[in-house]
Amino acid sequence: MKVEAVLFDMDGTLTDSDELHLKAFQQLLLPHNMNMDAEYFRVNICGRQTHEVALSLFPAYSPEDVIKFVQQKENLFLDIAKTMLRPLSGLLSLLDSLQQSGIKVACVTNAPRETAEIMLNYLKIMDRFEPLIIGSECARGKPFPDPYLAALQYLRVSPSRAIVFEDSPAGVRAGVAAGVKTIGIATTQPKSVLIEAGACDVVD
Repeated sequence: MKVEAVLFDMDGTLTDSDELHLKAFQQLLLPHNMNMDAEYFRVNICGRQTHEVALSLFPAYSPEDVIKFVQQKENLFLDIAKTMLRPLSGLLSLLDSLQQSGIKVACVTNAPRETAEIMLNYLKIMDRFEPLIIGSECARGKPFPDPYLAALQYLRVSPSRAIVFEDSPAGVRAGVAAGVKTIGIATTQPKSVLIEAGACDVVD
C-alpha cells in the first residue's frame, strides 16, 4: 500500500494533554462538590466532545448551560496548557519525514475549533496540518467516521491509502469505521483497550 495521507488525532496523539484536561475538569467541578479521578476520565471522558461530557455529568442542563460549561472548561484548559503543552517525543521528526516524502497530513479532533487552533499554535505546528477537521462541525463526531471521511474527502485520498493515529477508543473506532488502517498511541489507554477498539497496532 502506498500511503498518501496520515491523519492525526490531537489530544493524546500530538501531545500528551489529557492530564491537563483532567485538571481543568477537576477545577470546574469543585463548586459542584464533584470529583473526577484519572480512571474515571480515562474510561468515560477521553476522546469525547466536551458538550457530551457536560450532558453526561449534568443531564438537566439547558443548551445555554452546556455552552457555558464548554467555554469555562476550555478556558481553564488553555490557561493550564499555555506553559505546559509539549509535542510528543518524535512527533516533529515524523512530521518532517512525512513532509519530505510528499505525504499529506491532516489533524482530526473532537476538540472545539478555537481550542484546537490555539493548541496547535502553542505547539508551533499549526502550519503542518491541512485540513484541520473538527468533530462538532461534522454531522457526527467521533466515534462515528464522519470527521475522518471529511478529511479524506478534502485531501482526495481513498481510505486504503491513508493511516490514522489515535489514542482513544472512540477515535480508533472512528478511524476503523472510515475504512482506514488505524494505529493506536498508548498515551492514555492500555494497549489492550485500543486493540479491542480495532487498532491494527499500538505504539507504546
